[in-house]
Amino acid sequence: AKKQNLKWSTIFLVIFFGVLIHIILDLLFHPSSFPFYPLAINLGINLKNFIPEQLYSLLIPTIDAILFIFWLIYLELKHKISDFI
Repeated sequence: AKKQNLKWSTIFLVIFFGVLIHIILDLLFHPSSFPFYPLAINLGINLKNFIPEQLYSLLIPTIDAILFIFWLIYLELKHKISDFI
């Protein structure tokens, strides 16, 4: 078995992007969000008010699918997962 050597910088970069995406989604879909918690800066757009009710139920799965596609593209470019299919 080949041992994977993960660098700390890579681990922290992945965590950083996960937290960044989470904060961005909170700011887009919640009317009130405190991304810099100790500071009383209240931000939020709440896109739910601007999207028709019929489309809003499809919005979250669509964002999830887009993020999944980006993840698959990354895996293909970095690890050549098509070789295992």
